Amino acid sequence: MYCNGSIDITCIKVAPYKDGEKLYLDAEQIIPIQDAQDYQIRLTAKKQEEAISSKNEADRHKLRRSFWERTLPAMREKTGIYNNVSPTKDNWLYGASGYSGIPYNSVIRSDGARVGLFISTSNREKNKEIFRKLESQAKDITILGRKLDWRELPEKKTNCISLHYQGYGLNDIDNWDEVIEFLADGLTQLKQILQPLLDEAMR
Repeated sequence: MYCNGSIDITCIKVAPYKDGEKLYLDAEQIIPIQDAQDYQIRLTAKKQEEAISSKNEADRHKLRRSFWERTLPAMREKTGIYNNVSPTKDNWLYGASGYSGIPYNSVIRSDGARVGLFISTSNREKNKEIFRKLESQAKDITILGRKLDWRELPEKKTNCISLHYQGYGLNDIDNWDEVIEFLADGLTQLKQILQPLLDEAMR
């Protein structure tokens, strides 16, 4: 018989034997051997799982691209950045701050979103210095009723300042407008507050 597009062959060895007046047949599968058959079953199951995972990933990439296609016009209009950025399959977008290694970023998740500023130049100590200068002047500022999340990562060269949104996300297509409004308005206000401080810190 055919199985998943290939021929499934089984060979059974049959040996007769007699017990008194009764005749019996002893059947033993010899091809494929049992261990090989178990392996083949596991291999087939793995391939099916990989196929499903690959399809799910492709669907997710398509959904993200659709989200950014709808989001970017509002982001460009309100923030003044992302003019040279195209929709992507990734869950994040980087936008220029005017300084290499210090991008603004927008992130979409399955159940939320965030905007922020990454401080990630090649100079680890410089990153810490910039981050602390910004934090000293904007630590308690709120945007859209939310406090900024200040994350200085001692073990890494990157430091980040983020504004988080919880509720709707990538999977909530009917509520994308609310998420897009957060991303556009949140990043606009974040830039208005941090850009002058960043310009001063970079002098």
